[in-house]
Amino acid sequence: MGKRYGARTLLYLSLVLLLSACGVSRVGTKDGAPGSRSSHSHALIDHAQSYLGTPYQWGGTSKKGIDCSGLIKRSFDAIDLSVPRVTADLVKIGKKIHIKDLVPGDLVFFNTGKSRKKVNHVGLVTNNRNTEVSFIHASTSKGVMISKLVEPYWLAHFITARRILK
Repeated sequence: MGKRYGARTLLYLSLVLLLSACGVSRVGTKDGAPGSRSSHSHALIDHAQSYLGTPYQWGGTSKKGIDCSGLIKRSFDAIDLSVPRVTADLVKIGKKIHIKDLVPGDLVFFNTGKSRKKVNHVGLVTNNRNTEVSFIHASTSKGVMISKLVEPYWLAHFITARRILK
């Protein structure tokens, strides 16, 4: 009876472990689990940060030169998610979110031109610590860099934010 009980217990425990392991990998809802928003946003941000220091080039999409929407397009391509190439189209996709709800992976849009209504610049939120949002973008003067949304220039030119990753 002792051997039979031990074999059943071992079989039962093996089955429980197998099913629980399958459940975790299939659901993928834990932070950082494959397929989760967190793992996608980390990969997205890591790819964007690989362009830090790259010079600005209007229409550029490479490490030789890149513009703001090119940086976003290439970063989303790296996680196999297709997004529009130009800022005017990027601002039309995803879900509009409030500035206080920004999380890494969200997009922030600005107007840096003469027309105060037209969106012409985009950045990717890299973190939001203690309500201090940082974002990576391709600056015309300094190339790809990280800025803070609380900087007076960016706060004054902020238009909207969108969430693409679910």
